[in-house]
Amino acid sequence: MVRIHERKTKRPCKNSKSISHNVRQNVCITKKNHSLTKPFLEQDLDEAVTVENGSLIIKLTPMIRPPQSKK
Repeated sequence: MVRIHERKTKRPCKNSKSISHNVRQNVCITKKNHSLTKPFLEQDLDEAVTVENGSLIIKLTPMIRPPQSKK
């Protein structure tokens, strides 16, 4: 089973009296799938989220970055 968690935070803005409100959503991956997700840890991933036939589909692919030139 996988769950989507939502976390709400409040932080004071720098040099201001206002407060910023942030909402983050996390998807917890079950332990049996850790070996599948391990190669993607610490990578920047592109996401594509769709709903098809009542199912939530989250597709993550590694971002392709152009090679950096040496100066």
